This record gives sequence, C-alpha cells and structure tokens, in this order.
Amino acid sequence: MNALFRPSRLFLVLLALLPAMPADAAVRVVIEGLKGATLREQAQKSTSLYGYRDRAISPAQARRLHERAPDEIRRALQPHGYYRAEVTGDLVQNGDDWVATYTIRVRISAKVRKIDIAFTGEGADDEALQALASRFPLAVDDRLVHARYESGKAAMLNAIQGRGYLRARGVTTRVDVHVDEDAADITLHWDTGPRYRIGETHFEGAQFPDEFMRRFVQHREGDYYDADTLLKLQRRLIDADYFGFVAVTPRMQRRRTGRGAAAAAGAEGETVTTAVDGDLPADADPRADDPPADAATGTAASRSPGESGAANGEAIVPIVVQVAPAPRNVYTAGVSIGTDSGVGVRGGVKRRWVNSRGHKANAEFELSQRLTAGALNYEIFSTDEHLRSFNIGATHRRESTDSTESETTSVFAMENRLWHGWWRDLGLRALYGDFEVARQRSNSTLVFAEGRLTRRRANDDLFPTRGYSITLEARAGSEAMLSDTDFVQLRGEARYIHPLGDRQRLYFRGIAGSTWVDDFNALPPSLRFFAGGDRTIRGYGYQAVGPETRVCDFDPERPGYCEDFVVGGKHLAVLSAEYERDIARDWSLAGFVDTGNAFNDAGAFKTRTGVGVGVRWRSPVGLVRLDIGHGLDDAKNAVELHIIIGPDL
Repeated sequence: MNALFRPSRLFLVLLALLPAMPADAAVRVVIEGLKGATLREQAQKSTSLYGYRDRAISPAQARRLHERAPDEIRRALQPHGYYRAEVTGDLVQNGDDWVATYTIRVRISAKVRKIDIAFTGEGADDEALQALASRFPLAVDDRLVHARYESGKAAMLNAIQGRGYLRARGVTTRVDVHVDEDAADITLHWDTGPRYRIGETHFEGAQFPDEFMRRFVQHREGDYYDADTLLKLQRRLIDADYFGFVAVTPRMQRRRTGRGAAAAAGAEGETVTTAVDGDLPADADPRADDPPADAATGTAASRSPGESGAANGEAIVPIVVQVAPAPRNVYTAGVSIGTDSGVGVRGGVKRRWVNSRGHKANAEFELSQRLTAGALNYEIFSTDEHLRSFNIGATHRRESTDSTESETTSVFAMENRLWHGWWRDLGLRALYGDFEVARQRSNSTLVFAEGRLTRRRANDDLFPTRGYSITLEARAGSEAMLSDTDFVQLRGEARYIHPLGDRQRLYFRGIAGSTWVDDFNALPPSLRFFAGGDRTIRGYGYQAVGPETRVCDFDPERPGYCEDFVVGGKHLAVLSAEYERDIARDWSLAGFVDTGNAFNDAGAFKTRTGVGVGVRWRSPVGLVRLDIGHGLDDAKNAVELHIIIGPDL
C-alpha cells in the first residue's frame, strides 16, 4: 500500500515547489539612436529576441539571444548603406519581463561612388536603352540602399526585354562595397542579344472569325517587338466587352533567330508576358503547339510562322492571342431609389454580340413613382484604336413634377469614340414632345444636332477619394432642319474630389448652362433648365427652383385663387461644396452647401442656397448617399430628404 502512494506523494511535493521556481517571461526590444520609424522597426525585428515579445523565454535564452542581437542589427542595417554601425546593448529584468535596449551609432553611410551601366549585343547603340541609365533610381553620391538597387536592376531588365531584346541577360550585375572608404561601386553590364520582331498573330478561342479579330491588331508583322504594343492590344480586346478572358503573349518556344534554330525556353530573362485579365484556362497552354525537334540537328522539323524572316538574319517571335467568350446575354434588374424620381424598378438586357461582325444591342427601362423611361440601342462596334461605335436607337420618357407633365419620344443616330483622352459623342436626334407646363398644354417637334465630351480620372471607379470628371454638351436645332424653333444650348458640369489625409475629403461640383431660343415655349421640360433636388440644390424639391409664372383660378368656387408654377429657365448656374469624414470602415459623415438658380436674364438671377448634413455608405452595390437639406431662401421649406445611389464622379 505504501508503494502505491509514493508517486502521489512525489507529485504533491513537486506541485508545492512550482511557485518557487522562476517563471518564464516575455521580452521588450527597444532601439535607440536611429532616425526614422521604419528603420527602427527593421532593426528591432531583425533580432531573435523580438520573436519572444509575446511568448515566454527563459533567462538563459534571453541572455544567449541578447549576445547575438548586435550582429543581427548590424546585418539588418547594411542593405540601407550603414556598414560600420556601432551597437551596444543592455539587458535588464523588469518584474517578470525582460527589457533589451540597443543603442546604435551609425557612421557615415556607404555612398555610391561609381555607376557603370553598359550594353553589348544588338542593343549596344539603342538610344532608348542608353536613356535607361539616366533613370536608374540610384545616382552618384546617393546613400546605397540595396532595395533601390534591386528594384532598379529588375526594372532595367524588364525595360530591355520590353524593347524586344527577349534574350537579354546580365553579364555582370553586382555592387562592390568598400567598407573602409564608405563607398560602393555599381556595375550593370547587359548582353541584350538580338532584337526580336513581331511575327504572325494567332487567335485562339474566339467566337469570331480571324478576319474580324485581326481588326483589333494595330501593329504590323515585322515591327519590332514592344511590350506596350501587346498591352494596348490586350486593352482593346478587354474594352470591346466580347471576352471574359484575354491573354496576349509572345510564343517564346517558336521564336527564331537568324540561324533558324529554336530558342530554348526558360533561360533567364527570356519569358515576357503581358498582364492578363484572369487565369489561363486549364486547356490553354502557350507551349502546346511547339514544333517537334529533329533528333539529329535539334532544330524544328517544321517552319513556324514568321520563320521566313529568320532566314534574312532577323529574330522573329509570333504573338498568340488567347480569349474566351463572355456570356452573350447580360440581364439586369433592381430597385431604383431616388427622391427625384421616387421608388421604382429598373432592368435591362444587353446582347454583347448579335452577329459575327460584332454588332451589339441593348434595351433598358425604369418604372418609378414620377418617371417612366425606356431605351433601345443598336451598336455597330469598330475595333480601331479609337474604340469607335455607331449607334442608332430610340428613347421614351414620361415624367411628372409639381409644375410639369411631359412625355417625349426620340430617335437618334450617334457616333461614339475616344478623342484626345475624351469620350466624344456626335450625332443627330429627332424628338417629339407632348407636355404641360403651368397648366398650359403644348407639343413640339425638334430635330437637332448634339455633341458631348466626357472625361473622368479617379483612383477608384466605385469609391474615389481623388479625381475629377468633366462633361460638356452642345445642341443646335433649326427650322431649316424641320424643328419647330431655332435654338442653341450649351451645358457643362465639373466635379472634383480632393483628399485631406486618409480619412477626409472635399467634394466640389459646378453646373452651368445657357440656351438661345426663338420660341422658349416650344422647348419641352427636358430641354429647359431647372434647379432643386438631389443633383443640383439640396434642401429644395426636385425642379422646384427656377423662373415662375402665376396662374389664377377663375372657378367661382375659388375666386381669386392663384398658384405659382416653376416653368424652367434659359440659363443655369449651380455651385456645391461638401466636406466628408470617415467614421467607420464603410461609413462617413458629410456637410454641404449648395447654391445657384435657373434664370432667364442675368439681371433676374438670385441665388437659392441649401445647407445640410448627410451620411455615406460604401455598400456592395455602390455608394449610397442620404442627405437632409434645408433651403435658406424659402420660408415654407423646412427640410428635404435626398437619397442618391451611384458614384460621386
């Protein structure tokens, strides 16, 4: 029995002794003497002790790793040019924890004394390559930072290969650091090899015939290979919206030099691939079509595209364009919410290609409390570098406000294209309108030319924090074009977002427009200028601000009753300023001031101003803005609620 209890007694004795044993403790590493938080953090993290900042360490481990730390810190500082740093350390126990303090004294850092960049091979006299030397991120007398050297070397190799020297390699690429002299010599000697020319362009996986696909290609067979050329081709294919996957790559295994030999793949610096949109399909292997090699000679048994040029001493590389069709039909449906139009539904269908010539078609509609609208469009897409398209279509719109009722139908023909960095629309529109303004019913037929220029630059498509957008519009109609009246109309809108640090931004908006017309009453409400509402002056109702007319009711039951109606104006001027501050990950608060008016004569212009606050939600479907505005110039107006879904720009 006594033997059975002995293990238990021993366990109790050990348990009693445990509190008397020294407990393991954590370590705090402190760096002194270095300027710059990033450098201090790197020195701190370089020590093995730093790995025990949040876990236990024994006294023996702490002392052993403390002795190691000065050498670890010195090695961590060398890539920043500090090769003769003096490091002293102190390790003390503070309660249950250890505090390791290292004081660093950095001497003069190693500076770049000489940079020797040279090219041999076919690119030895290429002026574009010579210009690369002047753009190297390190210059003489700069402090040697190894990260800048490595990034500069990699960027130089990419640029050389991007110029078509696909077999370029570094013959000598090194940094010689002379510690005693605090000096560093950089040597970058490149053998460019031959400069390749573009061979045939092959298409794989397209739903269109090669004849149509070749219309996307702007380069010519025999042009020098240039990575930017492939990127532009890829961008045109993506922007066409026909394909769900696009990859444009040089077929490296089929490149040929003047000897006609198949160049081996996989050598350093030989593979050059443009950025792709998505991953390669499982069955899309760029090397799948490599020609078999002759066992005796090691050369290709069959001639690949572009090999005829190789016989003349030229290096040729074919281009392969791999695509996969996007879904042919795109259906959209959703709820529309806006205080200008009310609650409703919207939807549409888009056919990305109608036929083998790449024509497109789409239809869309919106049904809401105050607006019914629909549109049909048939697009003939051009594959040139300007992304031109020719559109014909029709629209129908019925809208109701406090002062107007209107129903308009139009047909149009329009050319859309990229023009000097702007999107440009030019065309002709015929519009028939049946409308009532201030209880006066009218109708008109207008035929007019119209044009639009739009430009947008932003750091994010959905939730920009920096950027701007500009829209310029012009319309001109004449009785000679079968219009009921002569008129010219100009309109412009600009928006600008300016960040204030990471969590704040300013948002400015300006709208201006003018109309010169013989018979203003012939213009439907859609061609008149109004203010008030979500997108002009918040704090006032939709289209509730502008020139007014008084209508008196001669009903005997309401003698002398008169009512003011907003009839719209010939001109418009609106300015808006907004301050926004983030309060949570996807939420922000805003305060705003909107001012302006619609008017007929400059002498009658009188500003209407609205102020308010709002909340912004960066939702999965886009930016949602909820604003409460108060009109300062209308005693009857208390507050207006404004809800907008969509980007700021």
